[in-house]
Amino acid sequence: MSEAAQSGAHEAGEPVPTSRRGAIVLCGGSSRRMGRDKASLPFGGASLLAQTVCLIRPCVAQVVVVARSTAQQLPEDVKKLGIAIACDRRPGNGPLEAVAAGWAALPTDTAAALVCGCDTPLVRSALVERLFRRVTGFDAVVPMVGERVHPLLAVYARQSRPFVHQCLQQDKRSMRDLLQRIRVCWLKEHELREVDRELESFVNVNDEASYQRALRLVGL
Repeated sequence: MSEAAQSGAHEAGEPVPTSRRGAIVLCGGSSRRMGRDKASLPFGGASLLAQTVCLIRPCVAQVVVVARSTAQQLPEDVKKLGIAIACDRRPGNGPLEAVAAGWAALPTDTAAALVCGCDTPLVRSALVERLFRRVTGFDAVVPMVGERVHPLLAVYARQSRPFVHQCLQQDKRSMRDLLQRIRVCWLKEHELREVDRELESFVNVNDEASYQRALRLVGL
């Protein structure tokens, strides 16, 4: 692992304290498959974005919601949650641009951050805790369900941040580009099911069918 990747790493076995955890929630996507703004979709008396934020808030010290631009209208209920709001420096430049904006808005003592989309309204706090506990000694801990990698429901250590900027400088904009450059702990399906038996944390609201499925799973 490079010197940049090693800087700021915790000693083996030392968990990241809640006071040094952050979360970066991405809501700047175009929602093409849904056909309407996903962040504002109603979900049990709240917006989809507010639902996601409320589920992860107890696990972290600070949540940053990253919008695509200052012109994007966020749901009113989110603005009341006491979160930080950041915007992509270059809108439309992919999730890594949003991750960079999120890191810039987090407190400088944040040791690790959960990165997730606004469309994960069933994420389990136990899963988030497991991710944070496993990131020690790595640049990231990323779930794998079968052979599918989930870099947008993963925890990244602060020492991964220089590699985010490196990717962007080289016009590499996907999360997979980042994962190829850093030391990753892959959290396999059997361990994920220990804290989320039905893997409902990975239900993404990408289109109308998945939205209706998520509502049914919580009895709405």
